[in-house]
Amino acid sequence: MSLTIGGGVEPVNYRPLLVETSWLPYFAGVVDARGHIELNSRHGHPQPRVRVTTRRRELLEWLAARTGTTVVEDSRGYNRKLCGEHCSEQHVHVARQSAQWTVDSSRATVVLYAIQPYVIAQAAEVRRALLSGLERFPPAHGDVPRQMAGLGWPLPEVAQPAPQRAGDSPL
Repeated sequence: MSLTIGGGVEPVNYRPLLVETSWLPYFAGVVDARGHIELNSRHGHPQPRVRVTTRRRELLEWLAARTGTTVVEDSRGYNRKLCGEHCSEQHVHVARQSAQWTVDSSRATVVLYAIQPYVIAQAAEVRRALLSGLERFPPAHGDVPRQMAGLGWPLPEVAQPAPQRAGDSPL
């Protein structure tokens, strides 16, 4: 069976999911509609980054809980110029509150791998970032694949965590 995603782009080595993941299409929709997918150069190698910025903190908290990350607050102020002819005040101070959820590198690779069949508008960006992330995946150090699997994320074939030995900590 061949799956296609937005614009007929073929998914990268996608396997059917083995855990309850009914939330994945919604997660993908949020990233597809409100997210920014990019390659960030880290130590001379391009690494995927997925970022969502919004004023809806509850949405970002949900994304963060699903990925084991945190939400970063962003507060900016600026002066908006108004008409000086009819207005008593020429400038109005505007304060903007928003927040941001971000995943980078191997965590972003896991997210992109899992959401790729559901993404439509940013299918090409997902594929480009995912292929870049898979080049250096799994990471040489760190427990990100095991942590993400523990949160219910499917992992690319190359990233299956080693079986637990008796006495090993799960994370």
